[in-house]
Amino acid sequence: MSGSLPNWSRAGWRAASHLEDGQGPDMRFYPNKDLTGGWYENGGYLKVSLTQGATASLLAYSALTWEAAARAAGQWDVATRNVAWVAAYLYKCHYEADTFVAQIGDMTTDDLSWSSADSAPQAGRLGTTAWRPVWKVTTASNRGADVVSQVSGWKSAESNTCDACKDVGLCRTPDGFMVLYKFGSAHYTANMVLAVLASSPRPGEALKNARPSVPASAKGERQCWAWGQMSYLLGANPANQAYVVGLNVLSGLASGVSVPTRPRHRGASCSGHNGRCSGPLDDTPNPLTGALMGGPAWDDSFLDDRDYIGSTVSIEYNAGFNGAMLALSALERALTAASRSWHDFCANPADGYDGGVG
Repeated sequence: MSGSLPNWSRAGWRAASHLEDGQGPDMRFYPNKDLTGGWYENGGYLKVSLTQGATASLLAYSALTWEAAARAAGQWDVATRNVAWVAAYLYKCHYEADTFVAQIGDMTTDDLSWSSADSAPQAGRLGTTAWRPVWKVTTASNRGADVVSQVSGWKSAESNTCDACKDVGLCRTPDGFMVLYKFGSAHYTANMVLAVLASSPRPGEALKNARPSVPASAKGERQCWAWGQMSYLLGANPANQAYVVGLNVLSGLASGVSVPTRPRHRGASCSGHNGRCSGPLDDTPNPLTGALMGGPAWDDSFLDDRDYIGSTVSIEYNAGFNGAMLALSALERALTAASRSWHDFCANPADGYDGGVG
């Protein structure tokens, strides 16, 4: 979270940061408009409108679709406040007609500094570590397509160079986890789980995107697949390795589950203005509770190392994951009401939630 932080922010260790976004000495890169606020991505200082918009959209969709579950978990206000926070920032990005801010910050410059956002360089000229340009698209320059094509091109290049399963598009690890891409494997799977659950509502759950042509048995199979994938991420796998930070605060966590403590996140790894940052193998001094890690490799391997590809975290990683957890929470309440467990239900999904009547 960037800018002047609201009093409802859960990250008490954060401080106001990048309060000069949009302001700077070079009119080529700074429009001198107030562009504070929004979310950072990828554990750094970049603010990318596409990523923020997609993340907020999934968060809003999930909260609205499973509103009862969100309210029961005490997460409704959290979701709506965060969506409103990003919406306010994206509104600022359209500060004049035919113009929209696509990104604030430079990736190469961003990687030159490792510190908390509030102690990082705030604004400056090209060639300095404080360079924080505003990249915008305009209808006059027809540059909007460039932003989209660069994202598509990156994904294509990444899949061809990093995905050992490019011929079929999807891998199943030896322990049963589905991997689409090596980089950020967990978040792609979590998004697939969200899509599966959105298309497979439980009986009596009215969703606008529900597909009535899907038979009840197929819906149950989808739901059980989704539960299995999410259970894997929560530590129900042969390695007893969880991929969500902070699970150890939950009383229901199974014994022996290893919870990651070294997410690749600048703010979480650094202790404010004193400049002290944890090493790759040191635990983070600031909690990043709930963050979904990058995930396992194709062979289920994982290193809890801040300098490891599987330890990356980002806002879009949690977008689908949070929605999937809400959906599973709603399903679990239905099972509990019928005095059934997930294991019982998934042994024969065709029986329905109440063992043959539902």
